[in-house]
Amino acid sequence: MLGERDKAIQDTKEEKDDLEKTVENLRSALREQEHSADKFKEENWNLEVTLQELRAQVSESQSTAQRLEGENKRLTKMLTTAREVADQHKTEAERQQTAFEDLKAKHETDVAQARKHAASLQRDKSDLQQAIDSMKAEQAKAQRRLPRFGSPLTPNGASASE
Repeated sequence: MLGERDKAIQDTKEEKDDLEKTVENLRSALREQEHSADKFKEENWNLEVTLQELRAQVSESQSTAQRLEGENKRLTKMLTTAREVADQHKTEAERQQTAFEDLKAKHETDVAQARKHAASLQRDKSDLQQAIDSMKAEQAKAQRRLPRFGSPLTPNGASASE
C-alpha cells in the first residue's frame, strides 16, 4: 500500500509537474499573444494614422486638381480669345496690306501719268517756243525787208525830239 501510495504520489507529482509546465507554457504563450496583440494594436494604430494622412493627401490632391482644372479652363478660354483677336488682327492686316498695295499701284500709275503729262507739256512748251522763235525770226526778217515809214523830217523813223 505504501508502494501504491508512493506511486500515486509520484504520479500526482509528475502530473503536477506536467500541469505546471503546461501552465508555464500557456502563460508564456499568453504573454507572447499579449505582446503580439500589443504589437498588432500599435501597427493598426500606425496604419490608421497613415490612412488618415493619405486621405488628407487625397483630399488636398483633389482640391488642387479641381483648382488646376479651373485654371486650365480659364487659360484655355483666354487662349481662344487671344487666337480670335490674333486672327482678327491678321485679317485686318491682310486687308490693309491689300489696300496699301492698291493705293501704291494707283500712286505709281498716277505718277507715271503725271510724268507722261509733264513730258507732253514740255514737248508742247518746246513746240510753242520754237513757234515763237520762228515767228520772231520771221518778224525780224519781215521788218528788215520792209522799209520803215516815217516822217521825212525824221530819218529812219527817229523822232524829232531825240
